[in-house]
Amino acid sequence: ADAEGSSSSGESMRQFSSHHDVAMELINSVTGVDEEGRSRQRILAFAGKRYLNAIERNPDDPDAYYNWALVLQESADNVDPNSGSSKDALLEEACKKYAEATRLCPTLYDAYYNWAIAIADRAKIRGRTKEAEDLWRLAILNYEKAVQLNWNSPQVSAEPFLIHFKFLTAQYKMKQKR
Repeated sequence: ADAEGSSSSGESMRQFSSHHDVAMELINSVTGVDEEGRSRQRILAFAGKRYLNAIERNPDDPDAYYNWALVLQESADNVDPNSGSSKDALLEEACKKYAEATRLCPTLYDAYYNWAIAIADRAKIRGRTKEAEDLWRLAILNYEKAVQLNWNSPQVSAEPFLIHFKFLTAQYKMKQKR
């Protein structure tokens, strides 16, 4: 049983490393468009490594996942505007980290709030498509969860999400009628 348990543990560590290596590769691939962006990205890459180390030491630390998600999301803002796929990949990884942070700490309202923003950014990349509409719905669910958890936060105002989602839904329905 011990050998089987350590084999299973070794496999799960390989999956952990492989999954997190993808995120670090994405962060390291961002160069920034100017010197300020490159400098900022070096700091973000360093921070990403620190959060990865924190998670390796304590895989149940929601704050490490949350902060790593912020690094990934911030790195996505540093991507060359013409590189939608790397921006989306960074945002997707950020969403995975937010999901893990909220799984570990379901009351982490900041994670739901920033997760909603990351999902909305992914929706914007897709334009007016069905996939974007689905992402907007998911963003709104996370945003509503943030509001439920901390309704009096100054940063919480569902209006931008709701207005944009209603606009996209109306556009999509008009497109379907044609």
